[in-house]
Amino acid sequence: MKMKKKEEVDIKSMEKRILTSTKNLNEILELMSLVEEEGRNVERTTETATSLTRIFIKLRKHGKMTIAKGMPSDSPQGQIVTWLNERYTGFVTSLLKLFGAKKVTLQVESMIALAYMQLIALTLCLRLVKDETAHNGGETMKFSNRTYTQLVDALLQSEGDESLQQEFIDKYLNQYYDLQFFFLQNAAYIPVIQD
Repeated sequence: MKMKKKEEVDIKSMEKRILTSTKNLNEILELMSLVEEEGRNVERTTETATSLTRIFIKLRKHGKMTIAKGMPSDSPQGQIVTWLNERYTGFVTSLLKLFGAKKVTLQVESMIALAYMQLIALTLCLRLVKDETAHNGGETMKFSNRTYTQLVDALLQSEGDESLQQEFIDKYLNQYYDLQFFFLQNAAYIPVIQD
């Protein structure tokens, strides 16, 4: 039991260090490796993914993921922003891969634990979509389809238990008109996989 608490403290302390100084941004890579590692523990994976979501949301909120007007992209700040956006894209891809995760690739005691992890990944992806939208377009809010397109594709392509798709439909798609509109728009452009 103490080992679990130590892991949690490490993730939380890493999150705090990353958010307090740009010198610690490389620790994002270590957290991302915990989400992506083979044979991962579901609890640790979900906690790490949640921590990374908070990190990217806070970095975006504080303007760390956008190059300031007039700042050259090859400047040190521009290079940091580019690097952060590349890590963000990689993190979103890692979250979406969890939709297709199988019990055999994880330390999962049950299909319930796997479904739980996938639902957490879905929720985190939608939090990122909401955050992208909140910081997209300045004065007027404009829906950000950047991550949502990938989310729709991953949901439609995922195999296995349909509980993830049903949760998305019940909890999100049937509740929010912007998600419905962009879902239909995005689904129209996703190639159908033939057996």
